[in-house]
Amino acid sequence: MGFENVLCFEQNDQIGGNWVYSAESSHSSVVNEHILLVPKLSEYTDFPMPDEYSDYPSHREVLAYFQSYCEHFKLYPFIRFNSKVQKIDKIENERWRIKVNEETHEFDYILIANGHHNMPNHPEFKADFTGKYLHAHDYKNNNGFEGKRVFGRWCRKFWLRLCRRN
Repeated sequence: MGFENVLCFEQNDQIGGNWVYSAESSHSSVVNEHILLVPKLSEYTDFPMPDEYSDYPSHREVLAYFQSYCEHFKLYPFIRFNSKVQKIDKIENERWRIKVNEETHEFDYILIANGHHNMPNHPEFKADFTGKYLHAHDYKNNNGFEGKRVFGRWCRKFWLRLCRRN
């Protein structure tokens, strides 16, 4: 079964999603020191990670892996970057109408990879909390935390590893 007229709409300017490090807090990304803890579960079966990668690849290696995958399988011509999907409607004949930026497209099938890390889930705090609050979505590096007491909720191993880096 083949497909025709396949398009991928990527809202960022490059492939890689969360593996593209950005200092901007509005962009969901890995922290600058992030490593992949389960590389064999994260590689594609038809395109293994290079032997020269470390046992626990850095976010730079993982990003390079995804980019080389797209190059190897010639996927870039099918990707439209800086294209944010604004609306999806089911229309007649089991088809889909998609509004992207200022364009409208129609497709027989859609696959949605909406970036579940894109919108952080913020817990409620008691009104008497006066400290600085920072969601993991906005954490990018250790700068500014030196000599401070830090409370990390959930993901205990992640926070402990970050604290040890200072």
